[in-house]
Amino acid sequence: MISKAPIVFLILALMLPFAGIAQTSTYDISADVTAGCDSIKVKFTFIDNALEDTIHNFFWDFGNGESSELRDPPIVSYTVPAPYTVTLLFGSSIENMLESDLTIIKNNYITVYPTIKADFTYTDTTEIGYYAISFKHKDQPYSNAGIYAWDFGDGETSADRNVIHNYAGPGTYTVKLAVSTLYGCTDSSKQVITLAAPPDIPLIVASDTFGCGEARVKFALDNVDPGTVTSILWDFGNGTTSDQVDPDTVVYNTPGYFDVSVVINGDQAHAVSEERLVHVQLLSPADFTYAETADYDTYILEHTGVTDPSATYRYLWEIHDVDTDTTKQITVTFPAPDTVYTVKLTVSDNFGCTDSKETSLYVFSELIVQNVFTPNGDNRNDFFTVSSYGSTPLALKIFTRSGSLVYEAEGYTITWDGCTSWGLELSQGIYYYVLDAIGDNPDKRFHKSGFIYLYR
Repeated sequence: MISKAPIVFLILALMLPFAGIAQTSTYDISADVTAGCDSIKVKFTFIDNALEDTIHNFFWDFGNGESSELRDPPIVSYTVPAPYTVTLLFGSSIENMLESDLTIIKNNYITVYPTIKADFTYTDTTEIGYYAISFKHKDQPYSNAGIYAWDFGDGETSADRNVIHNYAGPGTYTVKLAVSTLYGCTDSSKQVITLAAPPDIPLIVASDTFGCGEARVKFALDNVDPGTVTSILWDFGNGTTSDQVDPDTVVYNTPGYFDVSVVINGDQAHAVSEERLVHVQLLSPADFTYAETADYDTYILEHTGVTDPSATYRYLWEIHDVDTDTTKQITVTFPAPDTVYTVKLTVSDNFGCTDSKETSLYVFSELIVQNVFTPNGDNRNDFFTVSSYGSTPLALKIFTRSGSLVYEAEGYTITWDGCTSWGLELSQGIYYYVLDAIGDNPDKRFHKSGFIYLYR
C-alpha cells in the first residue's frame, strides 16, 4: 500500500512533472460542486473513457489534508475559505502508478469563499434630526466587498454600507439588511426599533385616513397642552388650512394622497408633518350600458364607469334567471322574450371600495321582417308590413342605397306600398330599413335594421 503521508505524495508528484498531459482525452476527474460559501461538501468522480477499464489503483489528494485510495472517494468537506488543488495518481497496479505518468492535477479546482454576515448596529443621531438613526454594518473581513440592501420599514431603502436614515415620525419599524458578495455569498438580518415622540413635539391624530371617493377627517393634537398654544396653523394638503386648535372636519373629495402638517406658536423647528396621511381612492361608479346584438334575445353589457389604472377591479353581474359573471363586459342571452329583467352590477377594487347600480331591461321577442315584396297590384306580397309589440309603437324609415330618406312612418302596424312619403312610386331595387321602438318607457328599447328588395 502507498503511504498517505503528504511528504511521500509530494515526492511522487515531483517525479512526474508532466503528469496528465497525454491522458486528458481519456481520463479526467469531476466534482459536483466546485465553489461555495463558508463551507462545502464535494463528491468527486473519476472519468474513464478508455476502451478497456484497466485502472484499479488510485491515490487522491484533495488539497485539504485529506486523501483516499478509492476509485469513488467519499464526500469531502472543505471548511476553510481558500482555493484548493486536487491531484489524482492512478494506474493498473501499484507499480504502474509509480512508473507511469497517469496523473491528473487541477490547480485551484475547488474554491471556498468567505461568507458575509448581515449583522448591524444603530444609534440615535439627534443632532441631525429627532428621528434620524445611524445604521452601520458590523466590521468584518471582506465586508468592504459586500452589496447592501437596506429596508428601513417605512418604505425607504438604501444600497450604502453605512447610512443615516431620517424617519418621518415616531413608531415601530422593522429594519432589514440583506448583504451579498461578488461571489454570491448572502446573508440577511432584521431588528425592530421603536422611536418615541419627544415631550415637546405634537402628534397629529386623525379620525380616519382612508375614504372611497371622499374622506371626512377630524384632526386633533396629542402631546400638546392647549394652554400653551398662542398660535397654530394647520395645512391639510387639499388646499385648505385652519388656525384652530380643534379644527372642523376636513372633507377630501379628490382621489389621491394628502400630506398634513401643523405649526404651533410659529416654531418651525417643532413643526410636525405626516406625509401621505390621508388616502382617497377613486370610487368607480357601477355605470353600464347594454346593446342589442344580431340575435334578438342577446345583449352586450359593459361597465363604463371611470377606473383607476393603478387599481385592480372585480365585477359582479347579477341577473334574475341568468348566471352571474365577473368580467367587465359580458354577453347575455335572456331565456324569455317580452320580459323585464333586473340587471345589477357591483364594482369593487383592491382597496375595498364598492359601488352598485341596477336597472330594468326589457327584452323583446323576435320581430320577423320580410326581405322582399312586390308592389305590382296582384294582391300577393304587395306591401312591406311590420307590427309592433303590443303597446309599443314603431318608427320605420326607408333609405336608398345612397342614403337618401324616401319614406318614414310611425304606428303599431306600418304598411309600406313601395312609394315615397309624398306619393311617388319608387323604382325596383334594394332599399335599407331602420326600425325603432318609440314611447315613454325607456326600458322598452328596440332597434332593428336591414335590407329589403323591392321587386315590381
